[in-house]
Amino acid sequence: MKISVKNLGILEHSEIDLSKKLNILCGANNTGKTYMAYTIFGWHHFFSLFPFSVFPEIRLYYPYIKLVDGVYCINFLNIIKDTIKDLEKEFSEQIKPNLSFLFNLEEKQFAKTEISFINIYETFFRTYLNSFIESGDERVRILKKEEEEYLKILGDINDVLGQDHYQLLSLLDRTFKIFINSILKTNVLIFPAERAAINIFSKELSIKRNDLVDELLSVKNTKNRDKLLEERATRYPLPIRESLKIAEDLARLSQQKSKYEYLAEEIEKKILKGKIKVNKYGEIQYTPNGTKNVNLPMHVSASMVKSLSSIVFYFRHLAQAGDLIIIDEPELNLHPDMQRAVARLLARFVNEGFKVLISTHSDYIIKELNLLIMLNNPDKPEAKELQKKYGYQDNELLKPEDLGVYLFKDKHSEVVPVTQEGFEIETIDKEINELNHAFKNIYFSLYD
Repeated sequence: MKISVKNLGILEHSEIDLSKKLNILCGANNTGKTYMAYTIFGWHHFFSLFPFSVFPEIRLYYPYIKLVDGVYCINFLNIIKDTIKDLEKEFSEQIKPNLSFLFNLEEKQFAKTEISFINIYETFFRTYLNSFIESGDERVRILKKEEEEYLKILGDINDVLGQDHYQLLSLLDRTFKIFINSILKTNVLIFPAERAAINIFSKELSIKRNDLVDELLSVKNTKNRDKLLEERATRYPLPIRESLKIAEDLARLSQQKSKYEYLAEEIEKKILKGKIKVNKYGEIQYTPNGTKNVNLPMHVSASMVKSLSSIVFYFRHLAQAGDLIIIDEPELNLHPDMQRAVARLLARFVNEGFKVLISTHSDYIIKELNLLIMLNNPDKPEAKELQKKYGYQDNELLKPEDLGVYLFKDKHSEVVPVTQEGFEIETIDKEINELNHAFKNIYFSLYD
């Protein structure tokens, strides 16, 4: 499925394929990358709150059901086909009123904004679903293979359903909604460019907000209360507010454990060279390798630690299978060697089943991702030898078809082709070439 946006901030038009496992937004500053990333975050964040009304009434399922060898088969793709225009319209209508809340801007800023969704049917067709649903005392399996039209209901319940059509239709109704949610409802975590500051100042901002609440409660006059709120309230876009919410609740959230903790350990081992932990006061601390009883608070830790500590915390405590991870400028505060290491970790996340969206200006990250694509070439026997020579693991390699790359410029985004040879970002390459040319001319003119 693709999301298409028109007249959003500086962007006149942008279209991103949400089905890609790794989406990369590139381009100069102030070209609309963050606007697009925030919109994608908002769509996934708000989806579970949308009161969709386009689901067919259960009595309308009859034309889509057939019984094959005692197994009920439901052509959900035809249901989608018949409701596709209503689905696309409702998706668009549900998200637009939330843009003001998402960006924390006045509604008039989005008066001309248009958001639409494309290729929803194709997304359903390519979906694999294997889940279970309870129906009375029975537990049945619902299965849809990739690129098959029919979804099957497997289990002994078929015997019961053959005698009770209402029970069947009720089950289909729930199955349809599970099917929709399994495709479109994605847990999303965003790591904005402000993440380092959030890790340092979240407590101070929380204290400031509590002080404001106390002051508001002490003001009796409504007009004075409104004036105080207007003057003193701190306002941020939703992605930053959500990041602050997590930062203020670290003590409780750290009691949770994620099965992806090993990815947190990889970041600590390969990049941070130390451990991230949360103390009893809910504050992140950093312990460098080879030290004892040295627990550095964030404000005296390296900038690299400040930038990546929230991502480590996420994988240790919050990560769930199939999450969408959005990282604004993953290269923040990183030396070139660490930028390359982060690129390899991004590929690891993708190969572990996460979806990843990044915006980046880093030529090192782009070049490293290109290497991960080129080395994943079964038609070139020497690729395996090169992979071993340079220390790349199989779980770091990428398939070109899994990437969506976009260049933002001139108020639009354009698709950058990704082949087995990788991809090129013309604006970055242009600057590097001009810099190299200027350096050679200046050096040889002055010192040769």
